[in-house]
Amino acid sequence: MDVSSLPLSIPRRTLRLFGQFWVPLITWYLVGRGLHDLIAEVAAHVNGINKVAGYALLSLAILCTLTSYVLMFVSVRRGLPTLWSLRQSEAAVDPTIKAPEREGLGELIRSIGLSLMPFLLVYSAWDLFMDDVRQLEYRGWELHPLGGAPSESTDFTWWFAGAGVVAWILVKIFEGITRKTLNPVTGLLAAVFESLWMFFGLLGVLKLGREFLGWLSGTLAWQNLVGTKDIFDGVGPMVPIHFHHLFTFDLGWFTPFQGAVKDGIILPIAWLAIAGAVYGRQMEDVRILLGDKQLGRVTKTLEKAPGVVKRWANRFPPDGFKEKYYPPLHAIRLMLAAGVPAALLFCVFYGGVELTGVLLKQGIVTIIGPHDSGMFWQEASGVLDVAIFAIIEPLRICLLAVTFDLAMSRFSARRNGSSAGSPDTTRESAAAPSPAP
Repeated sequence: MDVSSLPLSIPRRTLRLFGQFWVPLITWYLVGRGLHDLIAEVAAHVNGINKVAGYALLSLAILCTLTSYVLMFVSVRRGLPTLWSLRQSEAAVDPTIKAPEREGLGELIRSIGLSLMPFLLVYSAWDLFMDDVRQLEYRGWELHPLGGAPSESTDFTWWFAGAGVVAWILVKIFEGITRKTLNPVTGLLAAVFESLWMFFGLLGVLKLGREFLGWLSGTLAWQNLVGTKDIFDGVGPMVPIHFHHLFTFDLGWFTPFQGAVKDGIILPIAWLAIAGAVYGRQMEDVRILLGDKQLGRVTKTLEKAPGVVKRWANRFPPDGFKEKYYPPLHAIRLMLAAGVPAALLFCVFYGGVELTGVLLKQGIVTIIGPHDSGMFWQEASGVLDVAIFAIIEPLRICLLAVTFDLAMSRFSARRNGSSAGSPDTTRESAAAPSPAP
């Protein structure tokens, strides 16, 4: 992957991929969005009766969103030459692996399970979890304006914790059954309950964390510690981050750029990790993460370790750990291996997709203009947002898929000791169906 060709190659391939698969992309997005909103509406009604059941339904709504994104990633895979040829090569060598065109429900459920963890991390880190929760509570208030919905109580967190533990136990049971029987139904149940325990666990941890910080801020020890800030702040006036910034999470001169770094660099890389989880069957080997030389050094060091350490190492990682965590980690490594310029260029294009959505909405609003009825834009705004997201989200998926495919091509060429334009790489690319012009 020649970095000098990326400014033209990435957007050209992204638009070509979108043009080839725009029908299934938009369809799966609208289906996922519709199911999410429908289940969230049901959850708001159930929430007035039982909060745990209402929030459990909300977690299923989030799972529908994830499933639609996984289906969008899978829909465009045929237009990704490197990934398609690698998967066909795997199927030709290993009879237990199905060719990509023969994959069924089991492989789809597996992709959902692999991408669940990085997706929920992104969903929570960018407050999308809390947005859904706030919408649930607001809708519940609309349904019960006189206080019919039960208010949050002290036992709320403990009910969540109990539900999370039960869901986690069910995940382990269904995962064990799935590994032995390869039953797609138990795999689906494992994915459903995994979303439940992650959702309950995350909300429980956030609530307990707020309560702990509230208790800690009222202790005498904390007050004495914070009181020392005046002493340390006067020690180094030229240091951009002072002592009290450590308590207020104020990063001094970096604070104005904090949001730009989070949304412009961290978020695109995080989404690339999700793509790696979806496409990451060939990434579960630790050798890909470490490399042959590093793995050799680790193996030699382990041979000299005591017997207790060897026995522990033989049991690590536990079942399910590699398949869940190696693919997203490897996706990040792929992007970094492509080089800092390529990674930053990808972030620029990702920001360009976001900017396109903003400009598109502003342009449509400007063309339509104001209306005499003040209710017009209240009703039309939601429909307009869905229509714009139905274009922008599939376009984002195409950008992520193309970038991941290019990074995989470069990484595979490096590991094979050949350049991107070598005959082997050319033959691999020719083996996959090329996107339509």
